[in-house]
Amino acid sequence: MWIYGLKNLRFLTVNQAAIEKYGYSAEEFAQLTLHDIRPIADRQRLTEHIENSIRPLTHSGVWTHLKKNGESILVEITSHEAFYDNQEARLVISNDVTDKIEAELELIKAKERAEESDQLKTAFLENISHEIRTPINIITGFAEIITKQNLDEIKRNELIETLSKTSNRLLRIVDNTITLSQIETGQLRIIKLDFYPNTLLKNLYTEYESKKIALKKAHIELQLTINELNEFVINSDYARINQILDILLENAFKFTPKGKVEFGYYLSNDRLNLFVKDTGLGIPKNKQEVIFKSFTQADKSIRQLYGGLGAGLSIAIGLVHLLGGTMQVESQINEGTRFIISLPYTQKLRNKHDSM
Repeated sequence: MWIYGLKNLRFLTVNQAAIEKYGYSAEEFAQLTLHDIRPIADRQRLTEHIENSIRPLTHSGVWTHLKKNGESILVEITSHEAFYDNQEARLVISNDVTDKIEAELELIKAKERAEESDQLKTAFLENISHEIRTPINIITGFAEIITKQNLDEIKRNELIETLSKTSNRLLRIVDNTITLSQIETGQLRIIKLDFYPNTLLKNLYTEYESKKIALKKAHIELQLTINELNEFVINSDYARINQILDILLENAFKFTPKGKVEFGYYLSNDRLNLFVKDTGLGIPKNKQEVIFKSFTQADKSIRQLYGGLGAGLSIAIGLVHLLGGTMQVESQINEGTRFIISLPYTQKLRNKHDSM
């Protein structure tokens, strides 16, 4: 509580609570005006407010005040007409409502996050129903054709191959859904073992050299960048690192109509930096954070064109976090994208011909 003079807005007297709250002594308050406890941007508004609202009793709402140490607080102000020290003045009651307002803002943010989560989950359920229904219809239809129609061996083998690919696609959808659920509920276990990262990357290279034909991307160049001379062992989860890179490589091929996909690693201090780089469609700047949220893709039209749950990157970054690492994305539209996974590791020197 304080009293200030209307003529120059100087503090005429303050109570002990004001001294304790704002950090000024009574003598220091006597040298200050209302402007001195307001942010600079607020001072003109304060003058206009005082000129326009002088009434016997005024409730002027919530204002930002500055304490002596520079800390800002939110205060609810009520002032009364007064006559003090032979001059017109006002008696002010200031109530700190910082915690209350911050709690209200946090509730609003929590509500917005919950609504966003509901929207994402609704979109996911709609999408997964479509993604599952399509392969099930193919499997059911082709199985009926194989069992009920007379087919030559070539045609039968073609249908069996399609059934196999479709079944694998369905299995992948279910597996991704379960993995994402395990990550979000904290039930996924990390199992660490010693392995050569060069071996993991070479195996992926061999797999995708064959796989890119099935993906109808045989024209895309695949490049592996590793240090053949620096064979070393790390202790981490082989299967999960393989899964992360598999997700990123599949995305890279999916969204790269021409050019090159490159992957590999480089070392910096105590970090193993794995990367996957492509010359594909790229991701808009304003979408480079949202793509890591569950069930989202940078553009809904991309899902319609390329399919998929939009869960891959959510799984990847969830696994990266469980491994104690970070993931970042660098991208420009129509120029490509690079994902970098930075993982902590302890290098173990070992003869590359030793058994693991």
